[in-house]
Amino acid sequence: MDTAPELLPKLVDSEVGALRRALVHRPGRELERLTPRNREALLFDDLPWVERAQDEHDAFCDVLRREGVELFDVQALLGRALDDPEARELVVGATLGGLGPALTIPLREWLSGLPGDELAAWCIGGIDYEDLPFHTTALAAQAAQGSDFVVAPLPNSYFARDPSTWVGGGVVLSAMATAARGREAVHHEAIYRHHPRFRTEAPEVWAEEVAGTATIEGGDLIVLGDGRLLMGCGDRTRAGTVESLAAELFSAGVLTEVLAVMLPHRTPALHLDAVLAQVDVDAFVVYADLVASLPCFALHPGRGPGAVKVTPVRDVFGAISRAVGVDFLRLFDTGDDALSSEREQASHGSNVLAVAPGRVIAYERNVRTISRLREGGIDVFEIAGSELGRGRGGPRCMCCPLERTRMS
Repeated sequence: MDTAPELLPKLVDSEVGALRRALVHRPGRELERLTPRNREALLFDDLPWVERAQDEHDAFCDVLRREGVELFDVQALLGRALDDPEARELVVGATLGGLGPALTIPLREWLSGLPGDELAAWCIGGIDYEDLPFHTTALAAQAAQGSDFVVAPLPNSYFARDPSTWVGGGVVLSAMATAARGREAVHHEAIYRHHPRFRTEAPEVWAEEVAGTATIEGGDLIVLGDGRLLMGCGDRTRAGTVESLAAELFSAGVLTEVLAVMLPHRTPALHLDAVLAQVDVDAFVVYADLVASLPCFALHPGRGPGAVKVTPVRDVFGAISRAVGVDFLRLFDTGDDALSSEREQASHGSNVLAVAPGRVIAYERNVRTISRLREGGIDVFEIAGSELGRGRGGPRCMCCPLERTRMS
């Protein structure tokens, strides 16, 4: 579905403009690699029923297509990008590590000789020692135990939002906070830099110098529009990264303001879209009891080159209201009381995906959140998510918008 030579439009200036094109990834073999021993390290609450998870994802994509969204699968795009030698070197280089030369050399030779689509499947699906098409006496192979992998799978790849985020006509390339997800951002980078649909007019890439502990993930970025960005600072996206990205986008003329919300340290770690998502021009679904108490800061361009002025904000919702240009925000809580709000937030009630102003996709299990949204005039498309949600994400996590219609 990515064979046409047409260049992809790339513009995202809001969270609620009608969604036109997006990246998704249908979960596959990588989910089959999850076991009781490795699922926590790979960021899953429990082992998903793979076939049911695929059915749920198919239903999610069906809703998007019915709403007029053109979808592009990450694995298919990556496979095409890997026909380019530079992309192949980038991805294979990031995939191999810590195996020793006796295993790395033949493994690199095997992977480098595969067609792009097969290489993409292995890079996402992972490689165990029984998959190797050659015999090796390497120490890493002889010391391997049980479900040890030569190349770890990437079962979180269906959460396509986190590795990259489009802001205006450029893309923020993530530096993932966990080793379990680090290579996902490399896959997105290979697509944007080397797939024929993008390389004809390579997008501006923001935050590409981020490294080490200066992490950033797409679930912490909410595009408010009109040159304004809402960001979460916590275990996934560091405060220093927020300030550095703000300085970069201020200097480029892309943004005029960043609102930074300080997220609490929790296990599992929170993204901002786990507690807050925009559902209409003037409306958000929110875990209000938590968000209202969170510190917030406004970042604006400073006086010198690259300088950023940081100002404390007393009222986070007031700041968001001003940023989106409305006098009053409609806030839809995730439940009826403190207990139900906490339960619904834990099952991704706040993590909804807007496909147009006032039209969102939500997990069907969040009945109280859905009821409140509908009472407020928001159209809700319900999808099953009992298996997909085991990976700690909701509908917004599963979609990386490439193009939305302009809101102004």
